[in-house]
Amino acid sequence: MKKIKDYVIKILVIILTSVTTSILTVGIVTYSKVKKEQKEFERLCKVYKVLFKYKTKDNKRIYVKLENNKVYQVDSNKFNQYTEGEYCK
Repeated sequence: MKKIKDYVIKILVIILTSVTTSILTVGIVTYSKVKKEQKEFERLCKVYKVLFKYKTKDNKRIYVKLENNKVYQVDSNKFNQYTEGEYCK
């Protein structure tokens, strides 16, 4: 009986380790993607002027629309850095 219990515990540890590793990997990939998109936006907003900017009702997300008619979600801490009708600084 003890051998079965030990075996089940080892299997559960392996499963838990695999799930944790998968979650961390997804988090890292998502973070990298967001950083890449933010850098791309910063490059584009020096080429295209800001048409308008807006916040969601809960003020948790902000968006900026550029002259290329694409809307980008941007860091909420940088909302005041974007001026309508101007290029990003």
